[in-house]
Amino acid sequence: MEKLVEFDLLMHANKPSFSLSGGNKRKLSVAIAMIGDPPIVILDEPSTDHAYRCSKDALRFIDYTIQARNM
Repeated sequence: MEKLVEFDLLMHANKPSFSLSGGNKRKLSVAIAMIGDPPIVILDEPSTDHAYRCSKDALRFIDYTIQARNM
């Protein structure tokens, strides 16, 4: 649930993933990749197919994660 909150997806927690918008599907895939705090995550065009707001949120979260991990 923590990742759903971090990625502003909590309101979609009980929905099947196929019903999400393209941007929310992308946010969900990044959130899933971040589960378990992996030492490395490779992102291939993380803002592609996002609405402007979703792209901005995704890039802000990536920046926050980099700073939080002192990378």
